[in-house]
Amino acid sequence: MDTPKPRGRKATKCSCRIWDLWAANPSASAAELPGMAQGARQIKISWDSQWLLTGNGEEFDVWPLGIPQLLKVAQTTVGREFTDSERARFGLRPVHPSS
Repeated sequence: MDTPKPRGRKATKCSCRIWDLWAANPSASAAELPGMAQGARQIKISWDSQWLLTGNGEEFDVWPLGIPQLLKVAQTTVGREFTDSERARFGLRPVHPSS
């Protein structure tokens, strides 16, 4: 997907955004991907719909899609399980210790 560029003047800012098309109000669900100041020339979704790949012609980025994948990335990044307050804040089910 090419980043649209205005005709007759230089583009001052490009971005890459994704929307949740199943949300009650999709236009309010837009999320701008960080580090995409040059926009994206290509966008692909992995065969299993778990990853979004974006490229600008020089480099590419891989983004997780879906709540389960995002939770795995978050836990890996922080190196621990979510706290009870984080679970409450983000609407996650509490973890019940094994008996």
